[in-house]
Amino acid sequence: MNIIEFELPAFGRMAASKLRETPQVSDIINSLSQPIIALDRRLHVTAINKAFHEAFFLWTGVRLYLGMNYLEVLPKEVVPERLTFYRRAFSGEGFSLEQDYNLAGEIHTFLVTYDPIYSGGEVIGIIGSAKDITEQKLIEKSLREANLKFENSFRFNSVGMALIEPTGQFLKANATLCKMLGYSEEEMKTKSFPMITHPEDLEKSFDIFQRLVKGELEWAHIEKRYLHKSGKVIQAILSSSFVREEDGTPLYFISVVQDISERKRAEDELLNSERRVVNMMKVAPVGIYQTDVERDCIYVNDRWCELTGLSSQEVTGNSWIKSVYQEDVRDVEQELKRCQESKDVFSLEYRLRKSTGEITWVHGREIPLRDEKGALVGYMGAIQDISKIKEAEKVRERLIYILDATPDIVGIFDIHGKSIYLNEAAREVLGLDADDLDVGQTSWEMYPTWAEELIRNQGIPAASRDGFWKGETSIIHHDGREIPLSQIILAHKNKDGVVEYFSTIGRDMSRQKEFMAELARSNTELEQFAYVASHDLQEPLRMIVSYLQFLDLEYREQLSPEADEYLHFAVNGAKRMSRLIKDLLTYSKVGRSEFKTKSVDCGAILDVVQEQLRTMIQQAEGLVEVGPLPTVNADESQLMRLFQNLMENAIKYRGKISPKVKVSAHQQSGKWVFCVSDNGRGFEMKDVNRIFRLFQRLHDREEYPGSGIGLAIAKSIVERHGGKIWAESKVNEGSNFYFTLSDCMAAEKELVR
Repeated sequence: MNIIEFELPAFGRMAASKLRETPQVSDIINSLSQPIIALDRRLHVTAINKAFHEAFFLWTGVRLYLGMNYLEVLPKEVVPERLTFYRRAFSGEGFSLEQDYNLAGEIHTFLVTYDPIYSGGEVIGIIGSAKDITEQKLIEKSLREANLKFENSFRFNSVGMALIEPTGQFLKANATLCKMLGYSEEEMKTKSFPMITHPEDLEKSFDIFQRLVKGELEWAHIEKRYLHKSGKVIQAILSSSFVREEDGTPLYFISVVQDISERKRAEDELLNSERRVVNMMKVAPVGIYQTDVERDCIYVNDRWCELTGLSSQEVTGNSWIKSVYQEDVRDVEQELKRCQESKDVFSLEYRLRKSTGEITWVHGREIPLRDEKGALVGYMGAIQDISKIKEAEKVRERLIYILDATPDIVGIFDIHGKSIYLNEAAREVLGLDADDLDVGQTSWEMYPTWAEELIRNQGIPAASRDGFWKGETSIIHHDGREIPLSQIILAHKNKDGVVEYFSTIGRDMSRQKEFMAELARSNTELEQFAYVASHDLQEPLRMIVSYLQFLDLEYREQLSPEADEYLHFAVNGAKRMSRLIKDLLTYSKVGRSEFKTKSVDCGAILDVVQEQLRTMIQQAEGLVEVGPLPTVNADESQLMRLFQNLMENAIKYRGKISPKVKVSAHQQSGKWVFCVSDNGRGFEMKDVNRIFRLFQRLHDREEYPGSGIGLAIAKSIVERHGGKIWAESKVNEGSNFYFTLSDCMAAEKELVR
């Protein structure tokens, strides 16, 4: 194809012939790397060079040819904007603007120019050209970011920083330096470095600055003293460099000042602390010892002698292991060897035996001592009497055995709500193994929000005041269900009346609550249906929708843009209300319609559902994978609605990639467990209970239209079949929706009725 060609409409024939009179023009334009296109007043392509042709194909995947209507091949979403640009050019205006294009997955920024084409004083077409300025924009962005990084590093650095003129005058000082010296930045600009330097350090400061200016030093690091505005002395380390232009012209000093006043005071304190440590070791409540590299004792304190029954004279020059109970010696020696090889800290519980035969449980810790070069010079250790703790542990083990045997939920938590203990019944409800309990994790994660607020606002205050509180709460089962509890909270106080921790006992009230909850739910659903889906609401709404659509169809072109927009909002709102009523009717029919069960092939049901959703799946470029599915006893129409709702959700709430939906089933404990999984947007597990409630939405309606009833319908269908439904999800990692159906639905049908 000859890229530079011209269509010759009657009004543009003269201009085109002039271009053809110069053959070099076609070759020149076609050889330009800058994309160029020309359109006539009908927006047909009259000229296009190779660069534009290639760029347009990368952008849209469409190849342009002469005579094509450019408006028809543009992506629909950009047409309104481009029409605005074309009108400006056809009015005689030439202009340029920046626009971003996605070319084969890469975003490019172009400076796009639109110019009118004249013939005989009349605009017969427009010519557009584009210059790729992506690299230029990236360079500009990098420069801005570099400047911003330097400015932020200077302003917010944790050490003092300053820019100083070659004369010694301050040009700029950051907040840290100003705070260090007690001046504002404006005050600092009136100072020179000699004015804030300690008089005794002026000479060495001048010497360093002169050597930096002469180029004898690239960087200088000195310890010096500064004078605070209040007059106090600041000990600091100064690091400074002299900055020049490329031609050697001096600019300024960059100085970094680190306050080491505290370190200096710490060094002085260290000398005193060493003396205090020696005195503290003498009176410490734990036994302390120090050995050489062979672990022969060179020091023991009085408490160590009390615990071992040995005097300092008896143990000095001998190994402390001689004081260990004979049955524990092997364990101690093995642990010491392991720690020496792995460089871990020795920490072990073992027994000591005095010459009197008395046995004492201790917890021993030992660390290696090294000199400044890292060479091992000995060990320092300590032992603590834990005999009473060991006795308490035995009592605790007996109590835990009793608590684990009770069917009630028992827990202990501190005053901040952190778990200390959960019995076996509680761990079973939460899906925790004995080793899974993270002591210290928050207890509030076990409760739904409403129960947490009740316990925080009423239970804890009442128990703290009166010693106990009793109320009705619930706990979240590991499968997502809420289990209603009759709960008691006890406050355990010390002798001063201060609460040290709380304990709680909860009894499962599911069976007692089941009948009342079912009755309340039925009444609520019936009231919602009677109120929303009544004849008086449907008929006026149908009339509103019909007349609004008639107005939109008949008078759209006659209305102002604002009126047209208002009408559009009204039509959409009426349609949403109509859909809401229909969905409510569908929801109410699940519990009110005749329930007929028969043998249903779930695989055949999925074939029908996929056919019904074919358009939706194709538009989303989705993929549905169906594994082997069983035949179950169920209401066929309701089961079809269940699969349809779950698959619609999986496709609708997709992420940036094409949706992939997988339907599978497996047997478990006499039931079929179905799973509908997807790779979509997902949600946070804290919202798992909300999604199955009426009108509960996790996403914006404009992004994902709908009434928020689909999953409530799914839940109602599953529960009517005697099953349960739950979900697992992670944000941006997809969701898994599970539901169960029994192998013996005939018997459960009678139970549900």
